[in-house]
Amino acid sequence: MKKFKRVFSVVLAVAMVFSLASCQVANDSQRFDQLLASLPKQLVAPNSMDVNFLFNDPAAFGIERELYTLPVSRREDYEQSKKDIEAWIEMLKGYNYQSLTAEQQLSYDILLDYLNRRLLTLDYYELDNSYLGSFIGYQAELPLLFNEYTLNDQMDLDCYFNILKTCKDTFLQYAEIEQERQDAQLGMCQEIMDRVIEQCNTFAQSDNQFLIDSMNEKIDAADFLTDEQKAAAKEQNESLVKNELKDAYLALAESLAAIEVKTPETGLAGLNGGKEYYEKLFRQSTGVDMTIEEVKTYVQGQINKLLTRAVALMTQNPELQTADFTQISYGDFASAEENIAYLGEKMLEDFPSIGQLNFTVKQVPDSMKDNFSPAAYLNSKVDKDPSEPEAIYLNGEYSPDLFTTIAHEGYPGHMYQNVYFKSLNLPTFRYIIGYSGYSEGWATYVENNAWKYAQSDDKALLEFYQINNMLVNCYIALADIGLHYDGWTKEEFMDFFRQNLGGLDEESLNEQYYLNLETPTNYLQYFINGMLYQDLYDETAQKLGSQFDPVAFHEVLLQTGPTSYAILQQQMDAYVSEVTSASFQQAA
Repeated sequence: MKKFKRVFSVVLAVAMVFSLASCQVANDSQRFDQLLASLPKQLVAPNSMDVNFLFNDPAAFGIERELYTLPVSRREDYEQSKKDIEAWIEMLKGYNYQSLTAEQQLSYDILLDYLNRRLLTLDYYELDNSYLGSFIGYQAELPLLFNEYTLNDQMDLDCYFNILKTCKDTFLQYAEIEQERQDAQLGMCQEIMDRVIEQCNTFAQSDNQFLIDSMNEKIDAADFLTDEQKAAAKEQNESLVKNELKDAYLALAESLAAIEVKTPETGLAGLNGGKEYYEKLFRQSTGVDMTIEEVKTYVQGQINKLLTRAVALMTQNPELQTADFTQISYGDFASAEENIAYLGEKMLEDFPSIGQLNFTVKQVPDSMKDNFSPAAYLNSKVDKDPSEPEAIYLNGEYSPDLFTTIAHEGYPGHMYQNVYFKSLNLPTFRYIIGYSGYSEGWATYVENNAWKYAQSDDKALLEFYQINNMLVNCYIALADIGLHYDGWTKEEFMDFFRQNLGGLDEESLNEQYYLNLETPTNYLQYFINGMLYQDLYDETAQKLGSQFDPVAFHEVLLQTGPTSYAILQQQMDAYVSEVTSASFQQAA
């Protein structure tokens, strides 16, 4: 599941004093370890709900909780964050890089890279500061966040109640921000605004009993509460969900409806500064440092490769020319759990083992189904107890044709990658900062290759079908660029799909248009990164020849963890050099 943007904010003065004081008594290596240990409390605000999703015991990481509220950033926050990050970058340059260990140098590189990418969009306040949206807006995902909120102590419960009590005020601030964006003609267009308003009204008109039941179960299991306190807490929970939370959504709908929409229905290229923002947003969200023109050339090259492979498959298997994709079967699995367990065994051909994982599969609540992806994995906590199950949500009933989606979310996708990464016990800041291009690229890469693990013997048909899906993804990526960088109109966007894919009805084209319009670069962090992972695999296999080991290859990616593509490439180059050098020495 994708995390929301959070403006990087640090208590820089404290960090600077800490570092300068330490300088007199420790070398750079020791000081750097101390700096990394101080990062969690500087990266996560003590009043942020993120604390609940990141830690069971935040105090162990130096975080003293305050009552949580939903996030809000205003112009002055963007300006201050820019100053803070620039000062942090200068501070990091004060370390003697060569005196750091190899592990510290990797942490240094990733932290510096992360800070530089955070800077990229801070000059685009109106374009960047968006909490609302019909697809991945905060108001759309908040119910699921509440559903996953945990209670470990009284403070967690007090914080949860405080969020519900203050939700209306925060939502009204979101409306104020949207008013600012509309005044600058850089906000939501009318159609997306209408969809957000409709979502708010739909939520307010639903009973949302799942939120009441879910929290009541957690209250019942809370060993820090007496029976009398549990009864009172459940009564308060029901009242807050049915009243304050409902009122918050109604107030947001009413406030948004009162805003005059001045932003035209156009991609970013049609907005002031939008094209430049899109270039920087791409680098930030994907962690890839191509220019947009380079991306277009790269994707077209991928299309040519895929078409070449498709022709080769059809030549070898003439029956594919009349393939019926509705007849595809990956296997006979009775449940998502059975599917996940099967993939956990089959993936060991190519991926390192981490043992059997503890997980649970949940259903997306009915009130959220229309605005939720087919499935989602929720990142587990940094200090999660092994007895706590990983959580995967399905949007609707399980069916075996979800095989590759299950691979994306479970084994060897998000769940597997996340648990493997947590097992490395790296500096805590690595588990807090976000590189969605890495994680979504990984999950897309394994999804693209999951057909190899199917129970079906008709691998040619499965590969042919996956090539078809990847071609669609390539065209969606090019359409995203066309809309937000090249300035395509809606009609040009839809014509592009008609010409290159065909067979799409107007409703599907319309829906795809608004998905791309609302979420610039979102698709690219999946598709571009997924293709780059495959390139890295192919290039490494070619360089190492008979010495290539897919398990060892994936181990390098997994142990490097979330970062930019350039740093991944650097780590893989070092691995190839090491294997080649060892082979040369053996031969000598």
